[in-house]
Amino acid sequence: MKQFAEESQNIKFTKYCNHLKIKGVTFVTIYNKLGITNQQFIRIKKGSSRAKEIYLNRIEADFKKELSDFNDYNLVKSNDRKLVAIPLYKLNFMDHNLDADSLLQPGNKENYGNNITIPNFTDGRSAITIFGDGGAPRYNGGDIIILAEKINVDDEIEFGRFYIVITKTARYIKKIMPCTNMECITLVSENVIYPPMDVMRKNVKGLLKVLGKIQREGF
Repeated sequence: MKQFAEESQNIKFTKYCNHLKIKGVTFVTIYNKLGITNQQFIRIKKGSSRAKEIYLNRIEADFKKELSDFNDYNLVKSNDRKLVAIPLYKLNFMDHNLDADSLLQPGNKENYGNNITIPNFTDGRSAITIFGDGGAPRYNGGDIIILAEKINVDDEIEFGRFYIVITKTARYIKKIMPCTNMECITLVSENVIYPPMDVMRKNVKGLLKVLGKIQREGF
């Protein structure tokens, strides 16, 4: 139970920080308030270091106004320490008219549908339904995919993994591979009808790593 409590604290710490970032509070401001280094802050967010209760209390005290509308829907109290509720969003993420910046915001009731509770996805931050065949045959229309926290294109990318890639004009579900130069990334589909394509890093608004899927038989 102690280990579960510590994992819950780390998840809550990450949720607090992401919510504050949306409110305009930088991570630098947060870790300076806590009196920790950037390296310590990153380790806590990644779960490799424990989020002490005093850190949560300090965040709640110093950023009370910014956290006034915080909705901690991603935490589940359970005897199974690997059980986490993940918000399932109602939108078609492949819609090119989608406002990607506002899609995965905590407490976004317009876009947020229900929680899905899945063991062993403690790093899952959101779930969406796939439309189209851009990710086929790995991810097919009708599959629900689980996504990690949104990152920027200049953050560390795990090459060879599938990501939702959000650009200024389109959304893709593709593997990301190194490009011929540092100014771009290469998007690769396992569907042979789609050739590899290069995307300029400056046109990428965000990336969400695909962690896995829920598949309905016969869909």
